[in-house]
Amino acid sequence: MKQLVFALIATLLGLALIEGASRFVLVAMDSRDALTERKHTKYDPELGWVNVPSIAVPDLYGPGRSLTINSRGFRAKRDCAREIPAGKTRLLCSGDSFTLGWGVDDDDTWCALLESGNPALEVVNMGQGGYGIDQAYLWWRRDGGRLEYD
Repeated sequence: MKQLVFALIATLLGLALIEGASRFVLVAMDSRDALTERKHTKYDPELGWVNVPSIAVPDLYGPGRSLTINSRGFRAKRDCAREIPAGKTRLLCSGDSFTLGWGVDDDDTWCALLESGNPALEVVNMGQGGYGIDQAYLWWRRDGGRLEYD
């Protein structure tokens, strides 16, 4: 009976050790991802955080997967004028990390792919990691609304 109790206690302690180590690894991974966002965001009193304008972070998400923010704070390799360029239709993409394109290169966001598929489009990427619908709306109202769009 003593051997059975000892084996049970040893098994439970082993499982607790594995659980603790797993939690440590997961917390460390989550912290690394949170720190990734801090490389291109800053505090904003109205929205919580926004992109730092005019920043490029090479290989942010790994080799060949860079993030570029234009002077308006939108994810893009180029700036966009207030007015819609002649012969173009402008779309504003608003949303969270899926719209921002977390983890992919600038040219691989769905907004960039939409634009590359139709030369008549100019697509503005107003995605931001972690934003809810309320923050996306407030950001569009404050900054996106300054642009002409279709």
